[in-house]
Amino acid sequence: MLDMMEDVCIGLTDTPVVSNRGTDLEKAMTQVRKTSLFQEIFMHVQNDLQTALLTTLTEYEALRKEYGQYMIIPEQYAVRMLEY
Repeated sequence: MLDMMEDVCIGLTDTPVVSNRGTDLEKAMTQVRKTSLFQEIFMHVQNDLQTALLTTLTEYEALRKEYGQYMIIPEQYAVRMLEY
């Protein structure tokens, strides 16, 4: 999942990738990990996973409904994400 988020964020933030070579892609991934978009998405996923791990079975359905109502991608990037 982390690789996918890096790829998506490279596209959404228009981070330049000089070539398809592994070293150039790794440089772009390193750059994108420093962006506020990537960090915000990663923080949401991390927090939601922690919440899911700590929730009880009786709270699980309510949590599932809550998570179904929002996206981890900030709204301004949602359309571009769907195009990806």
